[in-house]
Amino acid sequence: MKILVTGAAGFVGSRLAAFLRKSDEVVGVDPRWGPQVNRQGIASQECGGEAFDVVYHLGGMIDVSTCETNPIGAWEANVVESVRLAQKVTTKRAFVYSASYAALTPVNIYGKVKSETDFWLSKMNLPYASVMLPNVFGVGGSGVVSQFMFQKEPVIFGSGEQVREFIYIDDVVSTLIDIGLNPELGQHRLGGEKKTINAIADLLHRTIRHEKARPYEVEEVPDMQPTWFSSRSFLDGLKKMHSEAIEVGMTIYGVP
Repeated sequence: MKILVTGAAGFVGSRLAAFLRKSDEVVGVDPRWGPQVNRQGIASQECGGEAFDVVYHLGGMIDVSTCETNPIGAWEANVVESVRLAQKVTTKRAFVYSASYAALTPVNIYGKVKSETDFWLSKMNLPYASVMLPNVFGVGGSGVVSQFMFQKEPVIFGSGEQVREFIYIDDVVSTLIDIGLNPELGQHRLGGEKKTINAIADLLHRTIRHEKARPYEVEEVPDMQPTWFSSRSFLDGLKKMHSEAIEVGMTIYGVP
């Protein structure tokens, strides 16, 4: 099969593209360079007019603080580019979009644009699958788990009692493959394990410095009913992440 992966230089996109390349033809697109990127640029421009069996659309502006400081850029990079890509490529089996739990409580720009993107894509004439992801962690990620494991002096904003839901990268990749290649169209929500930020620091035996909470951050993820469940516990994911970090020679400060 011929498969398009946007955001192929990113955390999830690079892992997904690397796995799919074992058996399929993969076009990896991203404005940034990366080992899984064979077309550097904007996906709608690089791939317009082409046909793909499956499209995994993982690209966009995903940093929450960047979206807050550049809301128009966030809207263009997420909503406009997603709709334009869906219009310009032909998708035969499944157009899989990585939605976000942030869209359930859109109190910030990132949540709003993710929600709007999902809405417009669902109204288009596509074999559409929306996959709502919680916080994804693993080697190569940039979230709080990576900060606590790899940063010498991690800092968090707020009390640390914020609740987030976490899922290990390997479980996300395997689920995306199942949904896209089977395919399983419609809306999907991946369920992970809920933890406070302070609980993660305790699991990794870290002392953390607190700074003033940022007004656009969500305190607690809303209750929802997942359609796909991770088979791996949060602690097992931490241990797998730690083992992988040792294998690649990373400096580690937080040990589960």
